[in-house]
Amino acid sequence: MKSLFFYVLLFFMACGFNKKPEGEIIARVGNEVLTKEGLLFLVGNQAANAGVFLRTINKWVENKLLYRAAVSLGLEKDITLTKERDLFYENLLISSFVNIQTKEKTKTTKKEVSDYYLKNKASFKRIDDEIVVKQFSFSSLKEAKKIKKELNKKKPKIDMEGLSNKHRIKTKTIKKNEGGSNLVSFVFAGSVGDVLGPKEHNNKFHIFQILQKHNSGSLIGLEKAYDEIYQRLFKEKEILVLGNILDSLYLNSDVFISQDFFN
Repeated sequence: MKSLFFYVLLFFMACGFNKKPEGEIIARVGNEVLTKEGLLFLVGNQAANAGVFLRTINKWVENKLLYRAAVSLGLEKDITLTKERDLFYENLLISSFVNIQTKEKTKTTKKEVSDYYLKNKASFKRIDDEIVVKQFSFSSLKEAKKIKKELNKKKPKIDMEGLSNKHRIKTKTIKKNEGGSNLVSFVFAGSVGDVLGPKEHNNKFHIFQILQKHNSGSLIGLEKAYDEIYQRLFKEKEILVLGNILDSLYLNSDVFISQDFFN
C-alpha cells in the first residue's frame, strides 16, 4: 500500500505543483479525497520533500480509515464526545478572534525591550552560580582522552563540524544547585577554558569545556533576557487589549449572571 502511495507521489511531483489544476486527487478513501491543495495545506510550513509528502498522505489515509471505523460504531453520536467537540471548536474560534484583535496592538519594539531591561535590572540577577559548558560525548574512553588532549592545545586541530556530526556535542548552562552530585557537578571546580573529564555516565564518556562562569547575584545580559522580556511585555499588552475588548462587548451585549447560585 505504501509503495502505491509512493508512486502516486512521484507522479504528483513530476507533474509540478503549478501545472495541474486545483482539485487534483492525490489519495482517496471511500468517497473522501485528498487533493493537491489539501495536501499542501496539511504539510504547511514543513520542508516540501518526498518524505514529508509521503508521510502526510499516509497519515491522512490512516486517519480516514480510523475515523470511518469510529463512525461505524456510532461514536459520532456520543453526547460526551459531541460536547467536547463543540467546546474545542468554540475555544478555537475564541483563540483566533483574540489573536486577530491583539496581533497589531501587542507588537513590541527592541527599544521597549531595552527600556524594560534598564528599568527592571534587579529582576534579572542570577540567584545561583551558573556555568556554561560545551559537552562532548564519546563511546570509548580512548577517543574521549584523545579529543581532550587536542582541546587542551593552544591551537587545537579539530574539525568541530565533523566531530559534531559524529558525536553528540551540545552547549548547555548548568546551575550549581541543580548539579548536585550528578554527572555535571564537578565542573564548578574548573575555570574558564578548562577541559574536564572524561566522566563515565550511561555507557558514554563525557568531557566538558568551560566557556563561561557566572556568580549568583551577577546580572543576566540583555541578549539572554530578551525573549523573557518580550514575552512579559506581550502578555501585559495582551491583557490590556483583551480587557478593553471585553469591556466593549459587555457594554454592547445583553449579559445576565444569576446570583442565586452563590447564596
